[in-house]
Amino acid sequence: MPIQPYRERPFDQEITAFFNHHHGLEVDSAADVAVTADGTVYATNRAGIARFDGQRWQLIRDPNLLPGANGGPLAADPDGSLWVGSSTGIAHLKDGRSQHWYGHDVPTRWTLDLTPDGKGGVWTLMSHEGDLNSRDVWHFDGHKWQWWEVGPGPRKDPTSIALDGKGRPYIVLLGKVLRLRGKQWSRVNLKAGRAKAVTVEGAPDGTVWVGTTEGVIVLRDGKPERTIGKAEGLPVRGVTKIAFAPNGDVWLSHGTALSRLRGSQWRYYSPQTWFPGAHLSGLAFAPDGTVWLAASGGVGRIQTKRMTLTEKSAYFTDLFPAEHLRHNFVMTRVLSEPDNPNASSVWQVTDNDGYHTADYCAAEAFRYAVTKAEDARKNARAALEGCLRLVRLPEKRGFLARSAFRKDDTRISAVAGEWHESSDGQWLWKGDTSSDELDVHMFAYSVYFDLVADEAERKEIATMMSELMGGVIDNGYLLLDLDNKHTRWGIWAPELLHSEAWAAQCKLNSMEILSYIRNAYHITGEQKFMDSYRYLVDQHGYAETIRTEQLATHYMAFHKFDDALAFHAYYPLLKYEDDPKLRAIYLDSLDRFWQFLRPERSPTITILCNIFLERNEDLEVIFETLSGYRLDRAHRTILNSIRQDIEWRTERDTRLMSKPLPAPERIHYDWTRNPYIPDFNGSGHNLRYPTSFILPYWMARYHGLLEPA
Repeated sequence: MPIQPYRERPFDQEITAFFNHHHGLEVDSAADVAVTADGTVYATNRAGIARFDGQRWQLIRDPNLLPGANGGPLAADPDGSLWVGSSTGIAHLKDGRSQHWYGHDVPTRWTLDLTPDGKGGVWTLMSHEGDLNSRDVWHFDGHKWQWWEVGPGPRKDPTSIALDGKGRPYIVLLGKVLRLRGKQWSRVNLKAGRAKAVTVEGAPDGTVWVGTTEGVIVLRDGKPERTIGKAEGLPVRGVTKIAFAPNGDVWLSHGTALSRLRGSQWRYYSPQTWFPGAHLSGLAFAPDGTVWLAASGGVGRIQTKRMTLTEKSAYFTDLFPAEHLRHNFVMTRVLSEPDNPNASSVWQVTDNDGYHTADYCAAEAFRYAVTKAEDARKNARAALEGCLRLVRLPEKRGFLARSAFRKDDTRISAVAGEWHESSDGQWLWKGDTSSDELDVHMFAYSVYFDLVADEAERKEIATMMSELMGGVIDNGYLLLDLDNKHTRWGIWAPELLHSEAWAAQCKLNSMEILSYIRNAYHITGEQKFMDSYRYLVDQHGYAETIRTEQLATHYMAFHKFDDALAFHAYYPLLKYEDDPKLRAIYLDSLDRFWQFLRPERSPTITILCNIFLERNEDLEVIFETLSGYRLDRAHRTILNSIRQDIEWRTERDTRLMSKPLPAPERIHYDWTRNPYIPDFNGSGHNLRYPTSFILPYWMARYHGLLEPA
């Protein structure tokens, strides 16, 4: 069936930024955040109150605003002014002038919550202290203060206040909701069972939303109108803050997480990834819809930008050479301190730098084939140089290095392992090379050879291929290290691969070696490769092994690395195989592979299987996954295990999700990892290269699976 490309469309890309003491906040926490009508952003913490100037935070040192006080709750007034709560009472900032109230009949202790009355005044809650232990609810009408006795005493304070559409106040006290009727406070019957009220917020439609230990109860004229809980899709049990965005979205804080209700659709935002720190204390909205978040790790910002996948790719490809390519190798950058714009960094050399460099080479080769952009050709060539260097450094036929770095590079942090010095003394390279590296090298050589290489480069690649794969064959289908012993995973020899010890790897390794050799024959044209290929197929049943064995990794596996290796091996094998019988075997194998992995919604697997099975299945997965791919490259903690909107399955004491999450909520974009694992523990130090975006995007574009917007 001819491929019907999926038509891309512009989408809203969420862009995060975190601010801390490196950005002028002085301390790495925030009590609350507010945005006034003119778009000015304010935040409070124990250092006081700060204003955001567009780049940094400036502490406001005004004795009439917060005289030596800890900053507390904030509330933006519709008239453009700002109400500020603190440990010493209430202040008001309007037209550049501030006022702080002092005296007996005004609130001068810890402020717990604020809500403007829309008439130039404010309602506020104050903690019980000393001689004012019963004056806990206050209202300023623009001229004078009035107070009520509501709470029973110290440490039994009302904690949240809101107004309904008629300006009537509601408060939360000891898990209950009270409202003012005339001069008396009366309890509202929430009909909530065991749920306890935590917070209240007035909605634009005049209702009052009550956040409870279970979810949300919406009150109209003091009576429950609807409930929002697990049955309605609420991602996390319990609501501690509620805020209404200008576009009608409702944002809910769960204390340790954040969620958004848009119409009937929910989005979940994990701590650490979407706001700094593990606890959320406040949220506010700018007129343009930007979300500001006060959290235990500072202030967070979520902006939305209309974008296409092509524009998103340009963002990543533009930063890649400077931020992720070191001496033509793709590496992770490790920051000395996360979210510090002046942090130093080192380049982390790992076991799999060759793998990621080869993927980058292929990604830019696909981009060049689609766009003919000169920078794509240049980037692909740079990565090819890195791959070729890994083949040359060991100076051993039939072998290649895992990774390498210059000895004089002082900004390198290398993993432990088997390191060797190059013969010229300028490089250190890593041995014990896995089949993983060869899988992706061969994939990249195939793509570059077919789509980018000129005649001289084709000869260069063919010469290298003849030596590399000719050596593997001459060494008995083994990857022999400098000690002439095979590496841990570099085994494709029939006598070993078909033994009981290698039964688990037999299926994948059988396809790997067939793919390598078929690829080598295409690139070099040397008959010895076709002879070896037929030998393994006819004499040792390697193709039949692929037919009879399921290549996909079980969903319980910690990682899906072998599936990624199969992706890289399938592509050249199916691209070049023209024998109808063998091709039928490989396609049958791929079909079973696809049916097993299809629920995982991996863009790379979806692309591979649609290319060669010639189907139009799940092409929307490619778009949805890549459009939801986060721009933030830092490896941060993501916590999904607290959610109640996920279906779980437990086997052998392992708790996994029953289906993958939407792309913005996933714990990673390494398509080598299990998509059913709910959590990831990251520090934010590592800046991961976005090859996992640009490779599937440009591969899909080249093969006509995606049509640009």
